[in-house]
Amino acid sequence: MAELGFMESLALGYMAAGSGPDWGPTINGILNDRRYKRDLAQADTDYATLVTQYNRLVDGFDELFRLARGLEDQVALQGEHIKQLEGDLIAANERATAAEQRVTTLEQWGNGVAIREAEARRDATFYENQFRGIGDMATKDAIALRKATEEIACLEAIIAGMTKGEDRAPPASDSPTP
Repeated sequence: MAELGFMESLALGYMAAGSGPDWGPTINGILNDRRYKRDLAQADTDYATLVTQYNRLVDGFDELFRLARGLEDQVALQGEHIKQLEGDLIAANERATAAEQRVTTLEQWGNGVAIREAEARRDATFYENQFRGIGDMATKDAIALRKATEEIACLEAIIAGMTKGEDRAPPASDSPTP
């Protein structure tokens, strides 16, 4: 019910004042009834407002509950993902350890090869120097042999000439013959 307006209240007040003693309680009852209905309507409105607020709170709680469940589900999924990543990390560490061992083995093998290569280079340089020295000695020996052969031929010619009666002097040589 609608509240009494200013004009209605004024009219009821004039009626109560001008009607005498019989109408006073009736008008007073009408006014009290109107106030009661107004208070009842206000209480209904307050109750409806309170129910609306309660429903909003329940909806908000339900939404928070759904969000909390969703977050719990996300946390569970992330926990599973973390466990999977931990397994992957362990496997990766094992592969890295195996790779490090292979690298160490290859480094040791490479170091052995490098040592053998250095030894081979040293030996090759030694033998190359020996070869050059032997070649130089062979060249000197060949020159000396040729000179000795020439001297022998010359001496043979001298000896052959002596036996025939020719007198020849031996050739001059750079090095004394033994």
